[in-house]
Amino acid sequence: MTTVFNRNLRHRLNGEAGANLDAKSFDHQARWNAKLSRIEMHLVSRAAQTVLLDGLSIQFRSGERIHTDSSNKYSQRGADDMATKTGWRISEFPTDPHRLFAVAVLEPGEQSQCWHNGQ
Repeated sequence: MTTVFNRNLRHRLNGEAGANLDAKSFDHQARWNAKLSRIEMHLVSRAAQTVLLDGLSIQFRSGERIHTDSSNKYSQRGADDMATKTGWRISEFPTDPHRLFAVAVLEPGEQSQCWHNGQ
């Protein structure tokens, strides 16, 4: 899916910002950043090249990356801490059988100023 995201980004830059990014000149790369607990997506230049973007000429070296997106990952404890700090609480945290993915279902906490049940 992230490959499709980067392909779409190249297409949109070409169509909306006057870029001339050649899909064959950049590779998609997804990297795990353990320190920040996130997956980072990049476009990596296959060779030294010049790209036009909105009238600007941008030089890329071979291997030079464009950081296009970050997808942060949270443990249940991390998600709970974030929810609590913002006035919410986790009411459900269903996961896949291997506990690799989860959905945090949030409800307003006791201190929340959010509307709940029409109140």
